[in-house]
Amino acid sequence: MSDLLTISSIRLLWKHLDPVHGIQDPVCMYSGKKDGYSMDTLHDTIMRRFDSSEMLCFLVIKTSDQVILGCLMHLLKHEKQASKKGDTVDAGYQIRLGRHTFLFQLHPRANIFRLKREPELVRNVSADDHDLRRFPKVHRRHQRSSSQPDFVGVDDTKLYLSNHGDDSNDKQVDHSTLLWIHFTKEILSFGAPDETILSLDDKLHNGFSEACSLFGSPPLPNIVSDGKRRKDFRAVAVELWGLTR
Repeated sequence: MSDLLTISSIRLLWKHLDPVHGIQDPVCMYSGKKDGYSMDTLHDTIMRRFDSSEMLCFLVIKTSDQVILGCLMHLLKHEKQASKKGDTVDAGYQIRLGRHTFLFQLHPRANIFRLKREPELVRNVSADDHDLRRFPKVHRRHQRSSSQPDFVGVDDTKLYLSNHGDDSNDKQVDHSTLLWIHFTKEILSFGAPDETILSLDDKLHNGFSEACSLFGSPPLPNIVSDGKRRKDFRAVAVELWGLTR
């Protein structure tokens, strides 16, 4: 059983899955409460089960403000072009986000944020003329114990973007090509050009979320402080749910 998902929230999330994946059942792949709060463990769990060209999984987070938020990550393997280094050939794949990706808030109010498809939106965030933001540092950091080091952010975020095409083909644009993801054993961070949708540190504790024009979403923590929506949050519970085959 889940500590974060109710029957009604599962039904809501499955309602927004595409028909192919909507017939599959949820299975808990990772729970911070049971498996320990570590990005290393979460990363290994996903990579171990990522044995095909795509994978869909729900990342669900509960914050210290009792907000439950998350995303459906539609992960795709993108083959890298082989390059020769000395006498060896370096080949492999990169991970990118697919078009089924969406964001959600489940508590205190349920909201689903899907990729928008208006042609003018793509022109406003052209992948050919972008100023992509590095992962922002949050000034106030919190730790579960005094033995955990401060999280200081990332300065070399890897971004994977594709050309969105010319204006004549705007109606056929797959906006997921404008999304970027950086997923290692130290950090999970993803977003759109100049926007960080969601980031978690190596202890799955310190998080950050900005509003995103591609999804029409506010900062996912959904907490207003001093008249402004807060972007940073403290995660107190994290779960990852996959789909049965």
